[in-house]
Amino acid sequence: MTLANKFRFILHRIAQIINPTPAPETIEWEMSGKDWVALIAASLAAFMALIDIQIINSSLQLIESNLGMDFADGSWISTAYLISEVMVIPLTPILVDSLGLRTYLILGSALFGFSSVLCALSWNLPSIATFRFIQGFFGGTLIPVIFQMILIYMPSHRRNVGLSIFGLIATLAPTIGPSVGGYIATYLGWRWIFFINIFASALVIALTSISFPKTEKSLRILRRADWIGALLICSALGCLTFALEEGGNREWFNDSLVTVCIFITVICLPAFVIFELKKKTKPLLELRLFRSREFSLCTLITFLAAQCLYGGMYALSIFLGAIHGYSPLEIGSILAWAGIPQIFIIPFLPILMRKVDGRILAIVGLALFAWSNWNNTGINNDYGGNEFRWTLIQRAISQPFFTISLSALAIQKIVPSMAGAASSFINMIRNLGGSVGIALVSYIINIHSSKYSEILQSLLNPIAPSMSEQVTIMKNMLFVAGQDPSLAEIASNKMISSQILRESYFHCFNEVFEILTIELLIAGVLVLLIPKPAPSKLGSTQAIH
Repeated sequence: MTLANKFRFILHRIAQIINPTPAPETIEWEMSGKDWVALIAASLAAFMALIDIQIINSSLQLIESNLGMDFADGSWISTAYLISEVMVIPLTPILVDSLGLRTYLILGSALFGFSSVLCALSWNLPSIATFRFIQGFFGGTLIPVIFQMILIYMPSHRRNVGLSIFGLIATLAPTIGPSVGGYIATYLGWRWIFFINIFASALVIALTSISFPKTEKSLRILRRADWIGALLICSALGCLTFALEEGGNREWFNDSLVTVCIFITVICLPAFVIFELKKKTKPLLELRLFRSREFSLCTLITFLAAQCLYGGMYALSIFLGAIHGYSPLEIGSILAWAGIPQIFIIPFLPILMRKVDGRILAIVGLALFAWSNWNNTGINNDYGGNEFRWTLIQRAISQPFFTISLSALAIQKIVPSMAGAASSFINMIRNLGGSVGIALVSYIINIHSSKYSEILQSLLNPIAPSMSEQVTIMKNMLFVAGQDPSLAEIASNKMISSQILRESYFHCFNEVFEILTIELLIAGVLVLLIPKPAPSKLGSTQAIH
């Protein structure tokens, strides 16, 4: 080879490195119109189930006052839903195999609509908690379907579009939930938050009926199903969520019910893992998925991020409603800033994912999400709706980047035969994380507020000149307003105590957002441990039709 040819060869290699020629994309098949309608039906079903997790948050104060509930009990309206969702998701592969995807989706949507009507007719805390548990059970059956369809029924060259749709649903639905709930509660009443699901369920049923092919039912699968494994995992997840929610309020091991739940969790969870690994026939959940480093890390990161996603929105809803006394409509208008920007970002992500390493996108998203939470750690009496607007926009921009990227990284080495199990795990972990996040926020607000209140009370010594002067000023103001002198002194002391309690709540909310920031930074570090994405090893699959 001459020197000139060698020089041209070197320049050619450098050009290939700088701007490599992409490998020709193999087109497995193209989706038909009915395939897209089927995807829309599954997407709407998942959206309907996910939005109901937090749709009541902006209206909690209204629901609590109407049903005669205490502030501490309000979190159960969300937690009861999440507990049952987490419990039923592992059963999804069995139910889909036995009923067929078409019947499964129609039946699940119909029962979700019926249970929503029961929630709307609630009359006290036990009734709404019970009906929300039932609603969450049927909602949990709807969530994994779309992810399963993306893995099995979408060709590889369309999968990024499917993941973007999944990401839009997974982040946008719980984010805009309080906003939608606030508008409905203001103009139609809080019961219509649940009645509205009748129309959504009917639409899902109609779209499913015209797009999904009829499949044969195989109810014999139910007889051969791994019901021992189902009992173990459902018991463990249900008891774990209850212990997390009620442990702080009941002083953990000082309460017999919390102790029993923790004991059941500690026994059933390892027993489930051992039983599934030794099972010779088809297990309930394919634990072999966790042999994949990518899948294991992505599910752990998803768990941490879900705590911040659900817990943060729950905290903001409580702060605006309980502390500032905002109406459901006002809360909804403010929290809408956490959802609207996502609509404009997500359509561009499939293009971006082809050009940028998914790990980089995930780290950028988690870092921006952490920053938005850190910016909320300065909450004080001057914080209102306008002060949260910028942090909510930051939150909205960040979420699609890590949600969709993590989904793509998690499934890159998963074969279609494990799609159902992968879908169950990812959705189960995300919802469990959401349950833990809401329980964490509830614990900090309910328990730590009294601790901070005692500290502030001890610092504000009544005999201190500044404190005595403030009490005297308030007492004189009440006396001038016509209050009896003795009652004026009592009232002034109560006003001081109320201010102290209010200040303690500010400390609690700041602590919440500090913890969420730390969790997101840890999640960002874990992304660095994910191996570099490799070319997809997914085998070819069959279309729906």
